[in-house]
Order: sequence, then C-alpha cells, then structure tokens
Amino acid sequence: MRKFLYTILRFIGFGILVALIPASLIGLYFHKKHITLKNFPPPMISDSYSFNDKMLFARNKKANILCLGSSMSFNNISSEEVVHYFQSDSYLNLSSWGMNLKDIFYLLKTYASINKPEIFIINSSLQDFIEKRDKRVDYTDLKKYLTGAQLSEYYLKYGNLVYYLKNLTYSKLTKSSRSIYESLVYDKYGGVPLDPARFVKNNRRWNYIPNAAPEQVEYNYLDSLSGYCKTHNIKLLFFEAPVREGMLQKQNKELLLAHIAKVQGILRKDGNTFVNATERIWPDSLFVDGAHFAAPGAALYTHYCFEKLALTKSM
Repeated sequence: MRKFLYTILRFIGFGILVALIPASLIGLYFHKKHITLKNFPPPMISDSYSFNDKMLFARNKKANILCLGSSMSFNNISSEEVVHYFQSDSYLNLSSWGMNLKDIFYLLKTYASINKPEIFIINSSLQDFIEKRDKRVDYTDLKKYLTGAQLSEYYLKYGNLVYYLKNLTYSKLTKSSRSIYESLVYDKYGGVPLDPARFVKNNRRWNYIPNAAPEQVEYNYLDSLSGYCKTHNIKLLFFEAPVREGMLQKQNKELLLAHIAKVQGILRKDGNTFVNATERIWPDSLFVDGAHFAAPGAALYTHYCFEKLALTKSM
C-alpha cells in the first residue's frame, strides 16, 4: 500500500512539473515583453480584435445615448461634445473598426434588448456601405456576455491559444498611445480621440478615398435600422462624414451625391435625422488620414453636426 501511494505521489509530482514548464515559459515571455494581465487580449467572441476589446469595455455598461458604427464613429465623434450638447453623462460609444450596416443593426438590437437607448448616433460615410466581411458574432451569447456572465467562462469557451499568444504584444500596442491608428485607449465613454502630437501618418491611409460602388444590401440594413428606431421610439441621428480638403478632387462626386440622396431618403421616410457635413470644406490639418479626424478635428466636427442639428430643429 505504501509503495502504491508513493507511486501515485510521484505521478502527481511529475504532472505538476510538466505543467510548470509551459507556465514558466509563458511567464518568462510575459516578463521579457513587459506584459501584464491588463494587457491580456479580450475573449475571442468574434473574428474582430477591435470588436472583442470594445465588448469587454462595454460589459455591464448602460446609457441613454448610444453611438455605434465603424471607426468613423469610433474616432470622429467627440465624447465631450456629445455629453455637453445633451447635458447628460449617460453616454456610451459602442463602435469598433470596420463595422458595416448589418453589424450595426444586429448590435443595436442586442444592446436595446438590454437597455433601450433614447438617442442613437451614427457617424458614417460611403466607405461603410462598400462590401465588407460581416463579423462572426453569436448575438444571443453576446447578450449574456454583456450582462454579467463570468469573464473566465468566456476565456475558457473561446480558448483559442493561437489568438491569445498572437495578440499579446498587439494588445499592449493598442493600449500604449492615442498617437497611433491602432489605438484602443478609450475615454470614459468608449471613444478614442486620436492625439495629433507625434502622430506618424501612413501615406496609403492619408491618400486613400473609397470610390467603389456601395452595396445595396447595406442600404437595406440601413432601412431596417431606421425602421427599428422608429418602431422602438429611438431617435436616430445620422451624420454623413467628409473627407479632408486635399482629397476633394479625388472624390467621385456623382457617387457621393447619389449615396447621400439614398441615405437621406431612407432616414426621412421614418422621420429620422440626417446631417450632411460634406457641405463644407474640412482642412487637412484636422485629419490623421483621408477621413479620420485627430481629436481637435473630431471636437470641431461633432460641434458642427450638433449646430446643424439645432438649426434643423429651429426651422
């Protein structure tokens, strides 16, 4: 019996030793790369890193004013201006990179089933209507995730080791600065105001203007989104974003005007609000690329949209 117990203890000790080797290697890697638990990647609830990170930020947060969209809403809407205009601190920016209208529609419905917002803001452009791959998200599961399910449960459920190891250093990068395109350094409301100080502009992004034809399916989802807001008594504010002044000549004017007319028609049919910010020129100095503002530009832009909104109300 004593020999049997000794064998069992040796077997357990060997198992612990085997487990300690990879744990020690991972710990050594964390130490070498200066990675802490706060830099650990978010649970892989979708195939979009930005979406995953924003959903982790949004867990158990509720607000009466919601901003939701792609990076056009993520970076270009100033949280301070929103809070100031509505005189309310109940605001949440739920946007993430590359969201198309289908993503926005399903995420709004998911969030509204938890906490129905009174006001819903989208800042968008032609780029959001050009074909993009939908995010792979289980929205039924996402609702549980956003409302208090144990975080450890989701790390185990979506336990893709390659994803977590691959994004260890990337996670640290996204949280390091607001002077990079990849910044996920949120303000208290979930927006990311890009800091123009020491910002290194990428030439491809600086000179990029989407001129491809938009997809009809995205207009169909905008129609569904507009109708949903009307049915559920949510005030929808749609801001049409501009490009920087230096890119105006490269912009396909006919394509843009047709797009604006189509969006405007869909929204007005349901009594929702459309603000067209392409009606004025926006200096290059306000931007970090062809269409994304730095923080000072985002503040001026958001203020301008609300001024136009107030003017529309008074007419």
